[in-house]
Amino acid sequence: RRQGVHCRVRGEEWEPVGGRPRWAGMHQALRGARWWIARLFLRAMPGGDAERMLHADLLASMVFGEGVREMEPETRELFRRTGTVHLLVVSGAQVTVIVVFITTVSGARRRPSWWLSGLVALALGGFGLIVGQEVSVARALIMAAVWLLAITRGRRYDLASAIALAAIVLCLSDTATVYSIGAQLTFAATIAVSVAAVPRPPGEDRPTAGIGRAFIRDTTRAAAMGTLGAWLVTTPILAYHFHSVALLGTLSNLIAVPLSSAVVVLGLATALLGLVWTPLAVGLCAAARVLLAIVLFSVRRFAAIPLASLEPIHLSAAGCW
Repeated sequence: RRQGVHCRVRGEEWEPVGGRPRWAGMHQALRGARWWIARLFLRAMPGGDAERMLHADLLASMVFGEGVREMEPETRELFRRTGTVHLLVVSGAQVTVIVVFITTVSGARRRPSWWLSGLVALALGGFGLIVGQEVSVARALIMAAVWLLAITRGRRYDLASAIALAAIVLCLSDTATVYSIGAQLTFAATIAVSVAAVPRPPGEDRPTAGIGRAFIRDTTRAAAMGTLGAWLVTTPILAYHFHSVALLGTLSNLIAVPLSSAVVVLGLATALLGLVWTPLAVGLCAAARVLLAIVLFSVRRFAAIPLASLEPIHLSAAGCW
């Protein structure tokens, strides 16, 4: 591997030797759940066969990751060239939606009870098992657990401590984590967003009138700075590993990222309603398809503009620093 001679293989089918392991039944059950979700999105998605499959695959990837449904190489290449491939990876966005939904519905966002915290933890654990234990998912779940424990006990949530704890746990569970591209990207992006998207100081005076506009202005600024910070920090890592830099194509994030939050909400709601009755999920899939069509349109347009991405670019480790 150090000499650049290696390969990556993926086992789609496997057969245990020397007896059936205890976790084999859970593995097959989770595999069945992933197949059911992909099938549900395909059945509930309106439209013709080709377009329906494209949008169903994209919805499954943006909500549950490519462990449930993998995108076609051509479509994934468009996301790569525009720097929006992170939308196809499960991380903090989906975890945040689950936590906010449960705590908002229960009306206990400030200090939930222990039983509600247990319900949130159960929902997050089930979601983590379905999407698979990628590094980005594990990082988000650990940080969510720290946040949940902090607010349940009435203590302050410290973002830096949560990031550090996630790094320690992952590195202790697998010492090769530091060499993982996914680990490098998820921690780099999280740290960059937490540093760049600095909120307004608590003690700063706010005007009594026009507070709505101030909130919108602060939120827009934080989103723009967080996006810029993530791009600046993750770009050298992507250039080192994949020899390409998404340049002007990253502007599609301004359209795709806000819409992706709504897509995640619609996708999770579709899966929940699909458990009751598939026709209940058709309306949500129709709404999600409109948003997905806009995302695909923006990604295709920005990927086609000149200087959408620069490649090949070869950077050494020193060049990244």
